[in-house]
Amino acid sequence: MKTVKVDIFNALKASTTLNAIVAIKDGVKQIFSGWPPSSAAYPCVGFYRVSGQAGTADGKLSSNKNELYSVDCFAKTMTECEDMEMAIDAAMDTLDWIVTAEHGPDLFEQDTKIYHKVLRYRFK
Repeated sequence: MKTVKVDIFNALKASTTLNAIVAIKDGVKQIFSGWPPSSAAYPCVGFYRVSGQAGTADGKLSSNKNELYSVDCFAKTMTECEDMEMAIDAAMDTLDWIVTAEHGPDLFEQDTKIYHKVLRYRFK
């Protein structure tokens, strides 16, 4: 659902709390609608659709959709990831969708020495 992706992006960009945390590189806040590029500055956020489903009603595709999005936080400390999590949760609360949180694991990327927090949100 393209509208959901646009709404997520706008909510993240509008969050003053999140924007105070994420890095700026070349004048751009490090919030990406997709996986962050290898050139991203930390801390940063990337989000993408994980899955989506829609059933059928009366032989037609239902307008009731169920979309799962991942919002991933990357930072040099776990504390920064946790601060981003709170800011992102608050941003998701501003959306006009039914949103439930289904957060995933906290990770540490050995090769880059970056903390990675996986946040999942289901939109209905």
